[in-house]
Amino acid sequence: MKEEELRRYRKWEWVINAVLVIVALLIMARMAWGLDTQDIVVEWTQAGKRLAQERAANWKAKDEMVLVPAGGFLMGSDKKTDRNAYRSELPQRRIYVDAFEIDTYEVTNLQYLKFILATGRKPQCDRS
Repeated sequence: MKEEELRRYRKWEWVINAVLVIVALLIMARMAWGLDTQDIVVEWTQAGKRLAQERAANWKAKDEMVLVPAGGFLMGSDKKTDRNAYRSELPQRRIYVDAFEIDTYEVTNLQYLKFILATGRKPQCDRS
């Protein structure tokens, strides 16, 4: 009789654990769905836009650029020297580029703010 009760207890224990796992998965799925920000549209309020324009006008951005001179460079990889080269890197070849300017620093939040204010775009939602 004890062995049959133990078997019945283990069966119910398994059922209860299975139900708890399913409930936990449903809760996690609901939480993940609730964190979706794809459908959020961020828009300026008049006060917010005015404040952003005032602050952007008063702060100095790092707008320095450097000239990259025209010339050639070796692009890609050679399977003889790099066995781990990806197919898209082959063949190794010489490329010529015209002179161009590039920002010294990465685009800052201030520069991005000035850009969206100047172009009338909507601000982006932080999705991290």
